[in-house]
Amino acid sequence: TLFAMGRKGAADEQIQQAVEITPLRHVREGILQWIKKEKRTVVALLPSELLDPRELKWSLRFAKGNVAKLVFPPDDPDGVRIAIEKAETKTSFDIQLNQPNLSVKSNQRYTLCFRARADSPRSIIVGFAKNHKPWTNLGLYSKIELTSEWQSFKEDFTATGSDNNGRIHFDIGETNISVDLSGVEMGLGSATE
Repeated sequence: TLFAMGRKGAADEQIQQAVEITPLRHVREGILQWIKKEKRTVVALLPSELLDPRELKWSLRFAKGNVAKLVFPPDDPDGVRIAIEKAETKTSFDIQLNQPNLSVKSNQRYTLCFRARADSPRSIIVGFAKNHKPWTNLGLYSKIELTSEWQSFKEDFTATGSDNNGRIHFDIGETNISVDLSGVEMGLGSATE
């Protein structure tokens, strides 16, 4: 409401107070989700010290019984660490990192590039799917092997459908070995026949 009234200073103060008095993670996540939804009008108004832009780019989902959090390394502005404290369930997508709000066109070629490492050797899944029900795959679902050394990955795929709300996802459940990602970028390739 304060933003709509043009009272940016008062709105900034309210957000700062909300963040300071909201130590509960799920409430902070609720605030972040609202900001993500309204990011066109809100992000430009927020003081940079309140919000790391990577918090708007990434979302972490984990099933009950699992415990994980996102850590944004200060020395890598394109990096994100998925710190896994507990992987109780044994399904890869029960801990999942998502980058939503991406568009693809059916039969168009795309390339997903990124760097990755893990605290010790493990496998993860990288994919591209709908960011809404029925959550179906849109052409990329690939298992990759990580080591403790940084590796570069390039995944080419052809979109199996058009969607304005797709997502890159990394399925990193099944084990409590934490994962680091950096430089995740998806680019357009050439159209297929």
